[in-house]
Amino acid sequence: WSLLLAPKAFLKRATSMQRRTLKRFLSLPTCAGGDVAEVYAAIAPLDVLLHRLCAGTLVRMVSAEDHEGRLAYRRYLDSDQPIKDIRRKVSTWKSPFGVMLKAAQALGLPLFPRAKRVRHAMAKSNVNVNVPVFKNFNKKFSERCKKKAREFAESVIANIPSDEYTLYTDGGQCDDHKFAAVCGVKDNMESFTLCFRLTGAAVSSHVAEVYAIKAAILWSIKHDVKVHIVSDSQAAIRATLSPASQCIHARKVHTLLANSKVASLVWVPSHVGLPGNERADAIASGGDHSTIVRVPTSVSDYTNRIKLRALEIWNDRWKRSKNSKELHRLMPNVPHDRSHILGCITARIMARLRTGYCSVASFLHRHKLKDSNLCGRCLDVGKHRVETVAHFFVCKANRPHSTAVLVDFTAILGHRPTSLSEVLDVNLYLSKQI
Repeated sequence: WSLLLAPKAFLKRATSMQRRTLKRFLSLPTCAGGDVAEVYAAIAPLDVLLHRLCAGTLVRMVSAEDHEGRLAYRRYLDSDQPIKDIRRKVSTWKSPFGVMLKAAQALGLPLFPRAKRVRHAMAKSNVNVNVPVFKNFNKKFSERCKKKAREFAESVIANIPSDEYTLYTDGGQCDDHKFAAVCGVKDNMESFTLCFRLTGAAVSSHVAEVYAIKAAILWSIKHDVKVHIVSDSQAAIRATLSPASQCIHARKVHTLLANSKVASLVWVPSHVGLPGNERADAIASGGDHSTIVRVPTSVSDYTNRIKLRALEIWNDRWKRSKNSKELHRLMPNVPHDRSHILGCITARIMARLRTGYCSVASFLHRHKLKDSNLCGRCLDVGKHRVETVAHFFVCKANRPHSTAVLVDFTAILGHRPTSLSEVLDVNLYLSKQI
């Protein structure tokens, strides 16, 4: 609690230390923006990280068996006071309770975020369900991958007997509401559809996908028929098959599976043109004729909500930042992982190229280390072009150097790159070879 209870200067100094360390690791100059180093390294700002930790502590405290701690927080909160007095109390930050309450408000949590806890791992149940086959298809990369994904989905569905029920499930969102949908197919004909609007304090897309599978299982138990459940969410299927899942909704589905006639859980890639899956997606996205269902909130639901809200705050800061326009083009949003950071030496070179903090004329002129930002080689041939990192690689006046570099890039990529962004793309798996 020290950094948040102390004067703001302490937190500011700790943030500065973190940013200096990241710059040193990435070999970025001291003039580089601190938020650039944080985004590139995918390490959250210190204040956002502390708010996230404090909000998570509050959720676990009011949801645990610590009755004394929960009662003390109740007394501190004093719900009889008007909200303006509570906010005034929060602004003083006189105790750890005030820090937690401030973090909860900053991340959009209720003042008393109590939820259900997963106490311990369940014993392995006798679930006799065929385990689905999972594959990774990068459908955004090429048409070939899209074709492979569709062929895989069609082959999986072809193995299901047509005279048995195939229940396509999906979770969606419409007008800030989460929906779960089920589309039943038998003899290649649509038999029935179900749609549920999920309400609760922290309903996520994952919960909607899990509830759709639950609705399909309940339908099979009610009608006592053998079914095959198809979903396009790997996370939802894995959670329902795991007896040790931290999601209470997935735990309930796992228990239901043991008492149902579900023959198999099938995974198919999303948005590949599969009729049943597209129909379930349309029902979940439209939300027509839906039944309202109240979904209990779990600690993991609040934890996911805290993570997403913290990421939104960080993304908003990054989009408002004016540092490193080059990195903004490559990373319009904060990256979810550090797969773009390669070996130690390569990481520093790629970081400087991607952020634009290199010894090119535009960078040196911006920091008043050079009189002009124009390319000197182009000036010799009578042309006025700004020397950026992208221009340095394709400068025709420096043909021997740029030609050799382009030959190497063409050999790695399989085609001649049209822009530097294509070469330095953080999502390009071939960048490891570069």
